[in-house]
Amino acid sequence: MFRLLIALCLLLVVSAPSPLQAQDKVNASKGKSRPAKILPSPMLYGRELLDQWMVATQGVNWMQPRTRAFPGQRLIVALQGRGEGRDQTLKEALLTLKLSFAKKDLSLEGLRPTLVRACKAEGADFVNYVLSATGVSKPEDLQDQLSMVSIALFDLGWSVPADASDGEIGISGTCQAAGKTLQLEQTTLQIESFESAVKSGGFKNQEALGEWIMTYYQHPEPPRLLNAFRIEGDNKNAFAPNTMQFYVEALKASPDTDNALLSRLKDEQRGTRLYGFLMLKEAGFDVSKVITKLSKEDQEAFARVTSQGSVLPDAYDLRVIEGDRVGLPSRLDMLWSIFLATGSAKPVRAIASTLQWREDWKVLQKVKEEYQKTGKGPAQITPELLRALAYGAAGWSLGSFYRNHGLATDY
Repeated sequence: MFRLLIALCLLLVVSAPSPLQAQDKVNASKGKSRPAKILPSPMLYGRELLDQWMVATQGVNWMQPRTRAFPGQRLIVALQGRGEGRDQTLKEALLTLKLSFAKKDLSLEGLRPTLVRACKAEGADFVNYVLSATGVSKPEDLQDQLSMVSIALFDLGWSVPADASDGEIGISGTCQAAGKTLQLEQTTLQIESFESAVKSGGFKNQEALGEWIMTYYQHPEPPRLLNAFRIEGDNKNAFAPNTMQFYVEALKASPDTDNALLSRLKDEQRGTRLYGFLMLKEAGFDVSKVITKLSKEDQEAFARVTSQGSVLPDAYDLRVIEGDRVGLPSRLDMLWSIFLATGSAKPVRAIASTLQWREDWKVLQKVKEEYQKTGKGPAQITPELLRALAYGAAGWSLGSFYRNHGLATDY
């Protein structure tokens, strides 16, 4: 039975190829090794992917390339490598690129890869989990076997201009590697101005907004935060700490967005503008000059909300504090909001740190057993019980994000 489970795991990887790995698996099945080869089709990503993959050192899950970008966003180019010795070939690659945008050309020469990462085969995380959990193999020993493609990331050092209009950016060029010059296929990316992104980026309902939030770190769209504020302006749960935390972190990650939002919020409906101004203030932007131009009623409403300073507690403060109005489980939700907004590893590590409270979980189980026997609950809520609740919430949420977010799994 045990061997059958392992066989099924390996079959999952072999039988479900992604477009990146299909051809390599065909050749591998024939028992042939292929020399290193760089593919001519470049992919475009946001600069945030570089920061994310720098942390994920044991191989990474495939991330969907960008199809559009917005003012202020910095871009990177990615190239795929296949075959034996592909990592070293990619590390030695030298790019010469031409960027064409707004009837202007920009030449970039001598670009070296900032980072090279092995890309996991589809289903590899599950195989890794099963084989390492059963002691058959260590996760690091499986990386070469479960990865058939590597990806090199090249930082262009170029950002979409803050005043960019709608248009298309074209990227072409050559790659020199292993003594050969490869002509790259031309790649295009749609650039959307702030106005166009807001106009076309509305949300049908709260559910559609929630789906957008769950993958925001993969494709940040700062202009659409205004569309989100329009939904949240009428949402009773908009002031939940984890909801606000997401918007605050998304704004912090897009500092070029504040002026565009400030100039437009004043013309929005009352609920939208007050909520938007509050999120900007919590993110550290100066909204005082705009607030003084609002109606007296709006100024008083804004003052009531912010009268005691910041409305958001520190999500990373995981101490058990008597009278804490937020509570540990809510702080864990806030940490996940930071991850969803930025893709950062820091909040994931903070959540994982609560797993050290396993002994407190045992205390909760004893309380539960006593209640089942006598019908009596605990005489008081102790710090151990509060940590146990956080431990359970952390374990559940880590499992959920592990299954649904490849980047969280990489971390």
